[in-house]
Amino acid sequence: MKFFEEFFGHEYAFNKYDQIFVHEYNVGAMENAGVVTFNDLYIWKEKVSTEKMLGLANTISHELSHHWFGNLVTMKWWDDLWLNESFADFISHFCLEKIKNNGLKEIQYESAMLAFLNRKNWGYDEDQRITTHPIRGPVPNTTVADSIFDGITYAKGASTMKQLLFIMKEENFSKGLAAYFKKFAFKNAKLEDFMYEMKQVNHSGFDLNSWRELWLEKESLNYLEPIWKPEDKSENAKMQILQRPFTEKFPTLRPHRIKIGFFT
Repeated sequence: MKFFEEFFGHEYAFNKYDQIFVHEYNVGAMENAGVVTFNDLYIWKEKVSTEKMLGLANTISHELSHHWFGNLVTMKWWDDLWLNESFADFISHFCLEKIKNNGLKEIQYESAMLAFLNRKNWGYDEDQRITTHPIRGPVPNTTVADSIFDGITYAKGASTMKQLLFIMKEENFSKGLAAYFKKFAFKNAKLEDFMYEMKQVNHSGFDLNSWRELWLEKESLNYLEPIWKPEDKSENAKMQILQRPFTEKFPTLRPHRIKIGFFT
């Protein structure tokens, strides 16, 4: 909670925070304001792996983050479900990575972002199917809304949010969030509202209008392929990154900012 208050630039807005484990609950957890309800399958009768413990820690972090993205500021309609779930899916892992060396006693782990990397496979899988859809798209009714609680809204959307933070840098991203929460506290907001606040602190050189259209409003995925000559060890050696669409049906090419590492 302390990490979220500092990174979001806004104090926890409710007068209590309870966690209740519910017998035969039909979901993993739910972020009711001030009281998060959890599936009691999280109460283990045996000693469990670090992976399972980290999963519980992530669920706790995820639902707590919804007290800002979801409860403090609520999406105006289901077409912005990603503003709720994509963000929480990313920021929960980001939080755990930031606090892992801050005296946690119940659980020790080397990297919460490794779990995030593994989770991305859910998004990759669903984005290759004929049922793929944009992270953010039209939702005419609640029946359609119910169908997009999936790997694209959660895992792909979270990865896209991680890319936005990487593009803008943590300090600027945090400032944009603080302005967003201050302006829309206990109100409804939509994508345009969030992107407006991000644009005010964007010094990256990226056009966020184009970024939004290509990443959030276009479906399917891309391949990135390094082209280079490993045997060329000269000062003039070059590497090219070739981007191509996964399928001709969705020919979108997207702007990326990436790091390249060489390992021997």
